[in-house]
Amino acid sequence: MEIEDESHLMEGSCPVYGNIRQKYGDLNMEDDIISFFCEVLEERERLDDEERSPGGGEDATDGASGGSQPPPASLGA
Repeated sequence: MEIEDESHLMEGSCPVYGNIRQKYGDLNMEDDIISFFCEVLEERERLDDEERSPGGGEDATDGASGGSQPPPASLGA
């Protein structure tokens, strides 16, 4: 599993957010980059909420491992 960082997300090979990356072209336009990362953050929030809810997407076999979602990473501030 790779560490989640900007380059990892932007190359489009991330199994969690790759479908979002496919929606955007070469990300040379500032508006496209902003839209892309906003959508990634929204998906991360949705996945976090799903994980925290009762039954949270983790079954009894992988609950201790934290599931398959990569750890959150700073997107730069």
